[in-house]
Order: sequence, then C-alpha cells, then structure tokens
Amino acid sequence: MIINQVLINICFIIVCISLSTQASMSKTSVLNTSMRFCLLSSVLNGLLGIVLIMNRVTVTTDAFLDFRYIALVLSASNLGLIWTLLTGVIMAVYHLVHEGMNLTGVVETLAILVAAAGCGLLARTVKIKWKLWLAAVPWCIVVVLLTQLLIQRNDDVALSGSVIQAGGFIVVARLVYFYVNFMSELNVHYHSYREDSLKDHRTGLNNVRQFDERFKQIASRLAEFDGIITMLFIDIDFFKRINDRYGHQNGDIVLEELGKILISSCSHRDIVSRNGGEEFSVVMTDCPRDKIMTVAERIRTAVENYSFRLYERQIIHITVSIGVATYPDSVRDINKLLEAADAAMYEAKRSGRNKVVLAKPQQSALGKPQVNYDWSVENS
Repeated sequence: MIINQVLINICFIIVCISLSTQASMSKTSVLNTSMRFCLLSSVLNGLLGIVLIMNRVTVTTDAFLDFRYIALVLSASNLGLIWTLLTGVIMAVYHLVHEGMNLTGVVETLAILVAAAGCGLLARTVKIKWKLWLAAVPWCIVVVLLTQLLIQRNDDVALSGSVIQAGGFIVVARLVYFYVNFMSELNVHYHSYREDSLKDHRTGLNNVRQFDERFKQIASRLAEFDGIITMLFIDIDFFKRINDRYGHQNGDIVLEELGKILISSCSHRDIVSRNGGEEFSVVMTDCPRDKIMTVAERIRTAVENYSFRLYERQIIHITVSIGVATYPDSVRDINKLLEAADAAMYEAKRSGRNKVVLAKPQQSALGKPQVNYDWSVENS
C-alpha cells in the first residue's frame, strides 16, 4: 500500500515535468515570452506541491512521506529565485487554508516559505544543475527536521519521523533528477533537430521549407507592411562546370562562402535562403524602391570580386545571375512573386549572365498586369 502511494506521488511529479517540457517544446504554444513560460511553470509546480501535500504517504501514526518540497526544487532548478518563491507562496496559502491557524498549520506553512527562499537563493548562486540539486535536497531535509522538532513533543518520534521522511525524499528526489535530466536532453535534441530541419546544413541559411513558411507568413500579413516586398532570386553561373572541374567538395565550399556573402550583404531583417542546388533567394520587406537595385548589384559585385579558396589552395572567381521582382509593382498577386523573380533570373542567364534583371509590370490588351524584364543593369 505504501509503495502504491509513493508511486502515485511519483506519477504526479512525472506528469508535471512532462507538461512543463511539452510547453517549452511546443512550436504553436501561446507562451511566446519567457515570462509567460516561467509563470505557467511556477504555477504548475505550485499545484504539484498542493497535490503532493494532499497525497502524503502515511508510514506510521507519527511518520509520513511527504514530497511537497520536490516542487520547490523543480522551480529552483528550472526557473530561479522569484518563480520559486511564487511556487512556495501558492503551496503555503493552500496549506494554511487547509490546516488552519493552529501550531502545525502555521509551522508547516512557514517551513514551506523558508524552504522556497532557500532553494531560490541556491538557484541564484549555484548555476550547475546537478550541484543545485545536491545542495537543495539537503536544505529541504534540514527544513523537514526542524519542522518535526517544532511540532512533535517527543524528540525521538520527531527524529524517527525525520529519518523516514529524509530517506524517502532522497530516493524520490534522485529518481526525479534523472527524469528531469532525461527530459532536458530530450528538449535539447528536439530543438536541435527542429533547427536542423529548418536550416540548410551546408550554408546555415534557411532551407526551402523554412523559406516557404516565412513567405507564407509575409503573404498572410500584407497589411502590416507599408512599403513593397522584394524578392531576389540568385543562381550561380556555370556551377556544374565548377563541380565537374574541381569536384563536389570544392563546389560545397563555393556554396558555403556564397551563403556568407549573402548574409554580410543583406540586412538582418532580410530572409536569406538556399532554395536548392545553386539557387538562393533574399526576401526584403523594408527596402525602399530606390535601393532595391543597389542591394542586388552590391550582391552581384561582392560575389564577382570574392576569391573562393578551394581545398587545393586554388583560388577561383564566380559570378551570379540575379532576378528581382517586387510586390505590388511587378506582380499583383504576392504568390506570384517567386515565379516572377525566377523568370527574371532566367532572363539574366539568357542575356549573358553576371547581371541583375528587374521584372516590371506590363499592361496586356486585357488590362491585366504581365511581367516583362529590364536587363539594363549588368556587369560593364
């Protein structure tokens, strides 16, 4: 019976840890700030403490297994001082209301607050998680011992009760620590895999999946953008020849270095992506009309002048063709922006490469905007 009750308490703790971890892992969570997450976790730990108080395990008439302080250690190890105090206050208020203003109720309520303050201060000074647990668990045991000495008239009974409580607390705390560690590693791996799924492994830029997602977000929030939306579509000229002549490893170097050039040539607000193979894109949402071609030409020139150092210490130079399209100038449908920029890029290739081509609207006989191309901007 005692083992069953202990297992029930452990299950409550595991559920709380799992819910907190799931909240931090959820991409669609409404917890878009760390403060909201800390508030929810602190309240969740407070509720866990209340549940553990309600489900304490009776060992003898004078000895109990009470794991309430696990909730405080969890808050301290994950959230810090302020949120640990909040967890303690939630538990203390419930305990005082439940036990009433008698000696036992007041002493145990104060013990919760003292334990919370101690765990919170340890969280502020001890930054390594396992060391924090190593310090916080003994602190909670000391609080338990002092509490027993204050509320038990018989010192022998208080001491035996404290030993039972301390032993059970240490065992459960050790199990909980291992589970917390496991969930922390799971969370790290999840975010790492999620990041990898959104980034191109070769260049570190957005991959095509992240490009699509970011572009859909822009398309769904057009009213928020005062200016125009610009798409630069960039393709390396004769990239197959580079792979054939120098090998794919050196081709990878070219891709990696080009990614760095794009990042350094663009604003931090621009969405820079590798759309596949030797094709790249830049989406700009705040670039003035009179600066668009300047940015595109800056990228083209930076690539042309860059010395790509290969594995065999060979140095090569490459060029790129860039297609530029803008919404609403080039296209009236935002979803056609990539298509227009891609078509402009192919015009740049067909008309000589190493140039920037701007797609411009053209009125057809039916009055519908069509795309034509102005390739007057090129390498002189």
